[in-house]
Amino acid sequence: MLSRRRWVQALPFLAAAAAGAAAPRRIGFLSLVVRELQADTGRAFLHRLEQLGQVVGRNVVIEHREARQDDLVRAARELVALQPDVLVAGLGTLPALALKSAAGPRIPVVFCAVGDPVGAGLVAGFSDPGAQVTGIATQVTSVAGKRLQLAREMIHDLRRVAVLHNPATPATRLSLDELRRVAAPMGVVLEVAHFQAAADLEAAFEDIRRFGPQLLLVLEDPLSISLRREIGALVHRARLPAICGVREAAEAGCVASYGVSRTAAFARAAEYVDKILKGVPARTLPVEQVSTFDFVVNRDVARELQLALPSSWLYTATEVLGN
Repeated sequence: MLSRRRWVQALPFLAAAAAGAAAPRRIGFLSLVVRELQADTGRAFLHRLEQLGQVVGRNVVIEHREARQDDLVRAARELVALQPDVLVAGLGTLPALALKSAAGPRIPVVFCAVGDPVGAGLVAGFSDPGAQVTGIATQVTSVAGKRLQLAREMIHDLRRVAVLHNPATPATRLSLDELRRVAAPMGVVLEVAHFQAAADLEAAFEDIRRFGPQLLLVLEDPLSISLRREIGALVHRARLPAICGVREAAEAGCVASYGVSRTAAFARAAEYVDKILKGVPARTLPVEQVSTFDFVVNRDVARELQLALPSSWLYTATEVLGN
């Protein structure tokens, strides 16, 4: 017997069935980031779906699973067992890989934000994905280097930069390679501190403290985003300016964030889902590269660290936090 809550949720679908309408389409959504569908990115995805006529609670239902990295495969198989019409991978490469493996050729997969889908083996190429997997790529090789250039605008004698890096994430390895290419001709020495769990952060920051950097660059991935408050607290304690990749990290204590717009990526992914639900084969949809960037500056953090924000930052920022 249905509980009251499940009964209320089921009413639109029962009414549709009684009226002879088509059954609602089913979307399976896998997240590595906790509460992703409630975040700005998730809201952008759902809002765009609704604009396209795919309304949750009316003609589509979303089965959402959140899982830690070591539990993604199980969660992906659980979603596949529900026989959705399309599977969606949230932020990062690992959920997309888990869904592709679990779904095989049977169920199309759309990824919302993957750094290097070709290098990760998700697709054969951008223009011809070659399988039932497609979506939105977010790795722009110039982004990591651009953050270093922004840092030089704020700290003119920049020579020593620490990098916080999760080596388990494929896309961050590309960012680290780009940073090294850009840093060498600038005369900037990089010190990389690795972490793969919250428990690693204290030791990583101890390594950073010993290095004595002028600035920290945080390479974003689902883990660093989920731990942004912990990283922000450690940055605050170290009184170290940090540039990160996402707005949430700037809110949590980084002096700035610069990266591709993940809300734009998730909204575009919703358009892919809509097309697939309307009968377009996933293999015919080329992988698209996000071309919209967000540059967020936290004026309060700069003031606390007694840093003078460059006028170029304030002029080009898409958003300035604080007073």
